[in-house]
Amino acid sequence: MSRNTWCPPEYRAAYDALTRKKIRAADARAMIEEQMKVDAARSRPVAPPTAEPEPSCPPVADEPRRAVGKPAPRVGDLVQLPESYDPMIVQIALNRRKNWQRARSGRGGNHMMKAARLIMDGNAETVRRESDPVERAKSYLRRRGYIVYDGAVLEPRQQGFVVGRRTVPNAAALIDLARKMGWAA
Repeated sequence: MSRNTWCPPEYRAAYDALTRKKIRAADARAMIEEQMKVDAARSRPVAPPTAEPEPSCPPVADEPRRAVGKPAPRVGDLVQLPESYDPMIVQIALNRRKNWQRARSGRGGNHMMKAARLIMDGNAETVRRESDPVERAKSYLRRRGYIVYDGAVLEPRQQGFVVGRRTVPNAAALIDLARKMGWAA
């Protein structure tokens, strides 16, 4: 006989997943029962809203919280949670955020995370290059057989770009040169 006979069949998979994650059975049962209450409240029929006349606008608009009649919550105040609050969703979101920050930071010795970080950085660089018109013009000229690089490579104070034997003074001139050679932006 299974230990979760109290649990309806539609919630058994969630209960089993929680217990596999080393969450105590009592805590998992409490979470499932809380979710059952939330789902029951959602499925309960709701009376149609009654039309009430809208209150007139308050004459003083610089203090909207006081005009509504509710003070703003302060640090340390207890705030009532909405009925649709699900603690597991909050935990999942926090874990996702934590894992994402860990993956993006330079720390961590996991070789798979380092490889994933390199792949993500490469994808971001590719997207940046595809959206930059100067990079697109450079890649077009390179496909046409020209060697294209920044002018600062040869001399530190030199501005512009070197395209083959030509030197163009700025990005606008580079784009104009690429258009003359057949590039359609």
